[in-house]
Amino acid sequence: MKNIYLILLLLISLNAYCKKNKPSAPNYRAIKTAIEDNNSNYFYPKLLERYQLNDTTLSIIEYRHLYFGYIFQENYDPDWRCECIDTLVTYYRKEKLNTQDCDSIIKYASLCIAKNPFDLRQLNMIGYAYHLKGQEDIAMTYAIKSAYLKEAIFSTGTGKKAKKALHVISVSHEYEIIKSLGLFSSGQELIGMKYDYMSIHKNPMNIKGFYFNIEKIFEHRQKMFK
Repeated sequence: MKNIYLILLLLISLNAYCKKNKPSAPNYRAIKTAIEDNNSNYFYPKLLERYQLNDTTLSIIEYRHLYFGYIFQENYDPDWRCECIDTLVTYYRKEKLNTQDCDSIIKYASLCIAKNPFDLRQLNMIGYAYHLKGQEDIAMTYAIKSAYLKEAIFSTGTGKKAKKALHVISVSHEYEIIKSLGLFSSGQELIGMKYDYMSIHKNPMNIKGFYFNIEKIFEHRQKMFK
């Protein structure tokens, strides 16, 4: 139940976007040029500031520049793990959350977001915690962020074939994408140094799996090892 309002928002916005646009792979070179141009509407420091100030007028194109432009930032780490995650997991495993639990989730998950603004799981949980506290306006702000980040990923492909793979900047985002559709992964297969194939448990939509393009993740890892 915790992700229902997020899923509904995602599907509504995604449906509206897909009616006007066909999925297209990110043009990373063009994105890099745009986010480094201080005269551009996509200049990264300004975009990130608007995002962090919860600007709900950011468009899907701006979200694409935010999300995929993150790989060009010094603090980008596809394997980043929040130091608070073990504490947070104890709350995430609870069947019911009280107000104090919600306050703790907001506190610790916000520390994660401060270091990685595109941590989808923590964005979802902060929004859910505010939802349980009855603070729907704040909850919706986080729901919108999460939905548009996922929409940025969905706008890159269908995931049905390798050539139409969904582009992600973190493997953890693959699981969040699948979860957002009410589906569950049954296995993961690495295909070369470019794709992940996530097989899906039996479902009413008869979806067998999704291809994810993880080329930029490997490129970053190679740079780190060098």
